Amino acid sequence: MTIPRPDHKEQPQLTPTPLTPENITGLGLPALPLVIDLDGTLIPFDLTWQCTKTLFRRYPQTIWKGLYYWIAKGRVPYKEYVCRPDLVPVQSLPLHPTVMALITHWHTTGQPVLLATGSPASYVAGLVAHLGCFTASIASCHHDNRIGMRKATLLNTRWGKGQYIYVGNSRQDFPVWENAAMGILVGQPLTWHRFCKKGARIHHFITAPSL
Repeated sequence: MTIPRPDHKEQPQLTPTPLTPENITGLGLPALPLVIDLDGTLIPFDLTWQCTKTLFRRYPQTIWKGLYYWIAKGRVPYKEYVCRPDLVPVQSLPLHPTVMALITHWHTTGQPVLLATGSPASYVAGLVAHLGCFTASIASCHHDNRIGMRKATLLNTRWGKGQYIYVGNSRQDFPVWENAAMGILVGQPLTWHRFCKKGARIHHFITAPSL
C-alpha cells in the first residue's frame, strides 16, 4: 500500500463551465492577455496535416522531397515546406465562431490578443495580417518548434507565469494551461472530462463545431 507523504497536496479537480457567445460577458473572465492556439482551436483541423494532404494530392511527385524534409531537416523545416498559402489560402480557413466572438469581446477590454501556434511563422504572418484581430503572434521558425512547454516558456517570458488566459485543445497544451491564470478548452465534452481527469487546468470549455 502506498502511503502519501504528509506534505503532499493534490490539486483540486476543476469542473469546467461552458463558454458561449451569449455568456462571455457574464463569466467574470479576468482582464489579462488572451492567447489563442491555432490548430484545432481557432480552426477545426491541423494545418500541417491539411497542407500535407493537399500538397501530395496535387503534386504527388513531391512526396519524396517531403520525406527528405521530415527525416533529414526536422519537423519545423517540414512545416515550412508544406504550409503554404497557395495550398491552403488563409482566406479559406474556417474559423471557430465562438473563439472569434471571444476575440472580438477581448478587444473591448483593452488587453492584447496573441495567436500562439506550432504552425510555421512563414504561414502565420499572412494569417495574422488577413484577420487583423491579433496584437502579435508566436509561431514555429527555423528549428524552434513552439509547442507545449516551449510555448509556455515564451508566454511566461512575455507576461509572467499566471498572467494570461490560454485557449487550446490538445494534450500538447497541458504545460500552457498549467502556467496560465485560466485555461479554456475547445473540444467535445468527453475531451474535457478526460483531460481534467489527467490534471489539465481547464476552467471553461467551448464546444467544437461539428465537421
